[in-house]
Amino acid sequence: MFEIRAATFEVHGRQLLGATDLTLKGGRVHGLIGHNGSGKSTLLKLLARQQPASRGELYFASRPLSRWGHREFARRVAYLPQQVPATENLLGRELSQRLGLGVIIVLHDVNMAARYCDHLVALHGGRVLTQGSPDELMNEATLEAIYGIPMRVMPHPVGHHSVALVHA
Repeated sequence: MFEIRAATFEVHGRQLLGATDLTLKGGRVHGLIGHNGSGKSTLLKLLARQQPASRGELYFASRPLSRWGHREFARRVAYLPQQVPATENLLGRELSQRLGLGVIIVLHDVNMAARYCDHLVALHGGRVLTQGSPDELMNEATLEAIYGIPMRVMPHPVGHHSVALVHA
């Protein structure tokens, strides 16, 4: 679906997204997580062609984004500005698997991301800090590295996934 090769984004000499290499495959729900200002929305805007990369290359379906016509790209990629959907309407995983589509969402709630995403990409300071399945990232050390605060991870009382809580 998307491939990012050494893409950066700068505004007035200030780097908002450091050199990023990342592959986001179709048929999965990818969640971009991290603290405010970590680069999640910037990366999403680059993928949606809302902003051009300062350096590097971005590809969709093995073709550079710059070689897609506006109408042709819009028929294949939808961009919705950030908003929090109701949890009962999050059927992205089922849709992506059934239709072979890829979904990339920005979530501030790590528990929601872990529950509804197949793959998480954690950004910190404009760089990809780590990536993997929710099970791989939902541990106390990784979450503290991402968010900069101590967190506890425990099994959800009625679900089959983990939940994280801030540990004071």
